[in-house]
Amino acid sequence: MDPRPQVLVVKEGRLDAVRRRHPWLFAGSVKGKPGSLSAGPVEARAPDGAFLARGFASPSSPLVARWWTFEDRPVDAELV
Repeated sequence: MDPRPQVLVVKEGRLDAVRRRHPWLFAGSVKGKPGSLSAGPVEARAPDGAFLARGFASPSSPLVARWWTFEDRPVDAELV
């Protein structure tokens, strides 16, 4: 996988769900428009740039991302 995943910035009022390790992110929780997102590796960042989670993007779904890890580590064969 690409070592640099796409980045989603989570809206300020929606950070708690990710920090509580909720396993997915709704499209409405993303700052900006996730329309340019493509299926593949993605990470969530707070508006201040802090790392939140890493997983896989589903651009055609209301659940725009599903988290595989809440640690700042690559999504690779070892994790999967």
